[in-house]
Amino acid sequence: MKATWLGHACFLLELPPPDGAARGARILFDPVFSHRCFPFTFIGPARHTPPPCKLEELPSVDIAVISHNHYDHLNTHNITTLDKLFRPHFFAPLNNGAYFKSNNVPEERTHILDWWDARNVTRLDGSVHTLWASWAIRDPASGKKAWFDGDTGYRTVHPGENEDELPVCPEFKNIGEKFGGFDLAFIPIGAYNIREVTSCVHCAPQDSVRIFKDVRAKKAIGTHWYAISSQCEKLGISKDEFDICGLGETVFT
Repeated sequence: MKATWLGHACFLLELPPPDGAARGARILFDPVFSHRCFPFTFIGPARHTPPPCKLEELPSVDIAVISHNHYDHLNTHNITTLDKLFRPHFFAPLNNGAYFKSNNVPEERTHILDWWDARNVTRLDGSVHTLWASWAIRDPASGKKAWFDGDTGYRTVHPGENEDELPVCPEFKNIGEKFGGFDLAFIPIGAYNIREVTSCVHCAPQDSVRIFKDVRAKKAIGTHWYAISSQCEKLGISKDEFDICGLGETVFT
């Protein structure tokens, strides 16, 4: 598999080509290429670093996957542009169907899934298996598996609490057990001092590395990343197993 970081949580995942095919399926996660993550173009959070390419410069995309509908993960201009350029299948969480319908994305290419739902998509002489709330991708031709987490929380920590004594979400271990681990995982790392900002909706670095172990990933790349190396060292995880990559960099596995 090839994974290219396109900024924030956006990755392009390219699966190995099946026998006799020129290429494998291309899957785009949380595509946001706009300058601002806001309903308006003149106000709201702006990029500090431009994306490594324009949306129109991407190779043909077969599937676009949305983890959730916050502005920094779901952008209307990007969705409608993708639809016009490539006519991909769109996968999104429960109750997002009206959004795609209002933006004229055909229902036959819109897949709205609940937790643990799955769909098979056959394109390019291959099949792709997907899952929400995070998304598991299984390539039947090569047997390769990838997991995309979007945003998530591992445990709720309030001021003054010892986080090492607090319960954690059990679903990550359930995901690892159900799918038998993953060849590649995209795991969010909070891009700020997470415990001072919010208690549970994003991952502190120490949470991210534990999710890596819970889902039984062989290799992971951090999304909207912060420092991760010191936390990996504490759990004996090497940079070859869990690391960050540069903007526009492609990682092979």
